[in-house]
Amino acid sequence: GYIYEAVPENRVEGARMTIYYKASEEADDETAEKWEAEPYYQSNPIMTNAEGRYAWDVPEGWWQVVAEKDGYEVTKSDWLEVPPPQLDVNLELVSTEKPGVASVELSPDKMKVVFDKYVKTASVADKISLSAGEDVVITEVKALNSATRGEDAIATTFEVAFESALDASKTYTAAFAAGIESYAGVAMDVAEVADLKVAGIVTGLEVQENMLLENEKAYVYEVTVTADQNLEGRKVSVTSSDEEVVKATKTALTDKDGKASIVVKGYKAGAAQLTFMVEGTRMSKTVNAMVLYDSSVVEELQESLGVEIPEETNQEPAVSD
Repeated sequence: GYIYEAVPENRVEGARMTIYYKASEEADDETAEKWEAEPYYQSNPIMTNAEGRYAWDVPEGWWQVVAEKDGYEVTKSDWLEVPPPQLDVNLELVSTEKPGVASVELSPDKMKVVFDKYVKTASVADKISLSAGEDVVITEVKALNSATRGEDAIATTFEVAFESALDASKTYTAAFAAGIESYAGVAMDVAEVADLKVAGIVTGLEVQENMLLENEKAYVYEVTVTADQNLEGRKVSVTSSDEEVVKATKTALTDKDGKASIVVKGYKAGAAQLTFMVEGTRMSKTVNAMVLYDSSVVEELQESLGVEIPEETNQEPAVSD
């Protein structure tokens, strides 16, 4: 089965799973024992994986699964008989912690707010404000990923619309009044996110279209993001179609001129594609990268194709910015 929080799609990694055994349904729960898994070449307890999944192959009997993780209530399954196989023992872990604000992004006419856990939609609307000396008039607060848990509408991401466009020259503060409730009814404290700038509209993404790399060497490539305002702090993400051939810095932030440096390295001869994307937008660009063993061939191709020879570096492609 799998372990989730609030909604089945929100899986919980790293939950501690323990399975218990008793001989029959009628047997008293106090007679239940933690299953000795070693003779069956398994472990008990185990941890859920990145998809929140866990599994054991157990003999006949009655079984109960217990899920635990710091910051959550302990959850137990019903007692289940094997056989038949029990393949969908999916359990919800309920957080006991207060919700918090994960991120806030401003665009000219709206604000995007992301909480670090699902919150009750009804508790949010009148708890958010934005100011830059004086309050901005809010016309609508809308959940972007609304879901249902029991009788409650819940979400993590909200869009806040304004009566008029924000001033790109100003710095704003988003404030959150106490009382925003998590899906489990735990109220958030007062919070604020300061020094917010309006993100301009991204108009372009420039990066060298053909990359020729010598095997086992790393190079620094420059990416340029163009926008109508506020170029600094844009996050550029990079993915490789084949990381056995080419790897690149996963994410990087632009400077005040909209430029970011990306380390690209070839790991074996071959070809791959690198896709660059400005996060939070639809702006992306895919380029070709070829790795060659012979440095003289690399230089010849660079010259014949008119490809710029980038700066070499001893750095490895960073996992994150």
